[in-house]
Amino acid sequence: MKDLTDVKLFSENDYNELLRRAVAVIETSRLQLAKQLNTIVMSSYWEIGKLLDERKVDSKYGDGIVKKLSVDLKAKYPGMGLSPRNLWDMKKFYLRYNGEDAKLRQAVAVLPWSHNLLLIFFSSEEHSGLCDEEEKEKRPKRNFKEAEGLLFK
Repeated sequence: MKDLTDVKLFSENDYNELLRRAVAVIETSRLQLAKQLNTIVMSSYWEIGKLLDERKVDSKYGDGIVKKLSVDLKAKYPGMGLSPRNLWDMKKFYLRYNGEDAKLRQAVAVLPWSHNLLLIFFSSEEHSGLCDEEEKEKRPKRNFKEAEGLLFK
């Protein structure tokens, strides 16, 4: 292994510039990777939501199926966020954007999941004024508190 005596061939400014550029390359690559990974995750969530919709799994008759699916998926993919609630959210995600303009679907595909959930939540009937006060009272308060916390951080 060579020692670091060759470092003296570079001026400190040249070396700092080399280091700065190498760091920039790595940071750019990491950002691109994160964006691609997020897009792939959103695509997976879309497809799972689509599966639930195509199989006519709904909250009235499909609660047990979604719970079982969640247990089995979490056993195979621990830590992936496959709770029953998240599976239902995947279906809402699919239903919300299915049939929308391709540009809109592409735009939401690059957003983090938490941002998509906020968009779905704030585009729901509850927030569009189409829901009466009694329905609003039935909805868990924590959903709004979570959304509020994410928006105003």
